[in-house]
Amino acid sequence: MNSVVSDSDNVKTKLLLDLERDPSSYETAQLISHETHSSIQDSYTIKDAVNAAGFGKFQYRLLILSSFSWVAEACEIMILSLLGGFLACEWLITSYQVAVLTSVVFIAMSVGAPVLGLMADKYGRKMVTIGSTLVVVMFGFLSAAAPSIEYLITFRGILGFFVHGLSSIIVIYTEYLPTKGRGQNMLILNFFWSFGAIAIIFASMIIMTTIHSWRLVLIAAVIPTIIFLFLSKWYPKSARHMLICGKHDQAKDALLKMAEINGKRLPSGNLSLLPDELRKGSLFTIFKANKRIFILLNFIWITVTFVYYGIALLAPEIILHGGLSFNSTTVESEEQNSTTNSIVSSDYLACMPLLTSDYIQLVWTTASEIPGIGICWFLVERFSRRMLLFVSFMLYTVSALLLATDCFPTSFLYVLLFIARGTINVSFAVCVIYTLEVYPTTNRALALGFHSGLGRFGAIITPFVAQVLMKVEPKMAVRIYAVISGLTALMTLALPRDTKGYELEDH
Repeated sequence: MNSVVSDSDNVKTKLLLDLERDPSSYETAQLISHETHSSIQDSYTIKDAVNAAGFGKFQYRLLILSSFSWVAEACEIMILSLLGGFLACEWLITSYQVAVLTSVVFIAMSVGAPVLGLMADKYGRKMVTIGSTLVVVMFGFLSAAAPSIEYLITFRGILGFFVHGLSSIIVIYTEYLPTKGRGQNMLILNFFWSFGAIAIIFASMIIMTTIHSWRLVLIAAVIPTIIFLFLSKWYPKSARHMLICGKHDQAKDALLKMAEINGKRLPSGNLSLLPDELRKGSLFTIFKANKRIFILLNFIWITVTFVYYGIALLAPEIILHGGLSFNSTTVESEEQNSTTNSIVSSDYLACMPLLTSDYIQLVWTTASEIPGIGICWFLVERFSRRMLLFVSFMLYTVSALLLATDCFPTSFLYVLLFIARGTINVSFAVCVIYTLEVYPTTNRALALGFHSGLGRFGAIITPFVAQVLMKVEPKMAVRIYAVISGLTALMTLALPRDTKGYELEDH
């Protein structure tokens, strides 16, 4: 036995001497391969653990908990497309005030998103999510009690600053997803965004056609956030973030719990440690490592939010007027013919309540997001992220251009709205997926927060097109969205690499 060990040591010593003389020899390569394989067997990474555990009960729980955050955020954001019309029936407000109300929310989001993303990378995703949710609930109720448009703008602005914090939960969900089918499992959350948008329209229809109280509508919009706040205490912390913060044992415990719930076993060995010098929460690090991706994603995020919220704000006007054959002259004529607004200055918005049939049409066009995401779910693991972005932006461009021609019957205009709303939602969903996949754990939440926040500048501008220019030149407003979408489609082809099938990186 001793002679065998001695012979083995002699062989190893000989190979090491050969390494010094000839590093390219076959025997040397074999030795290096063997040593490396032994090292790998003694440890595993988080990506190894997550892929070994697969998609099971643990991920289904995260999906259910995460879904309420998307429903809650959709309710708080999408109510902006209806709120101006509700307020016009109680307060004397102008279209500019309505545009400011919408823009202030998005300005606050543009500042809050990167700040909250930075905090999530430094202090943990779960803590930021729970803190933000508490503030959103508080100012949701204060908004419902606002005595004037000025107070309402202030309260909604503060709410907008913290509302992105609800999205921090999707970072945790993404980091626990196995590579296989990751795109499809991330897309499932977008169904719940659409459900939230539809739910707030239904709530508005029921309340505004019976009780006529926009304050109760705002209270209804807060309910999903309260449910999410209650459920968030069962949400796990991010194992990837804990490992980067040096909490090795806590990270391993989280992975063991995931594997246990899924009925799987972790790979043999110990969880690999990460270098102590890893830098977290640095925009300079993000830009330095991914200059081209960073710059392109900034433009894509700005335009996708500009176009997405634009069609959401345009839809009620198109449905209310039955198309785009209206301008400021016809609107003034409608105001003069309205007995409830005959003594009101034309500077103020007319009170034109939506009928039940109008709400049904809004539900129908919003529901287009569901089949759009369904089709994308089928394609996301078959085609590259860049190709899906290009096709969805181009489909929106075509449908918006046809909508602007205004030479089709009203029923077909609703079909075009259906297509436009569905395809731009796909663009938004794939943009989120690509952003989360292309950046490492050290900066993932910050990157999402920064791009999402900067993208809100598109949403800041869009009310002045969809709610101000639309009153004067409706066809021009729609054409602006079509042109911007077409240019963005071309821009997506310049993204230097795709993330389909790639492992999530930690640093």
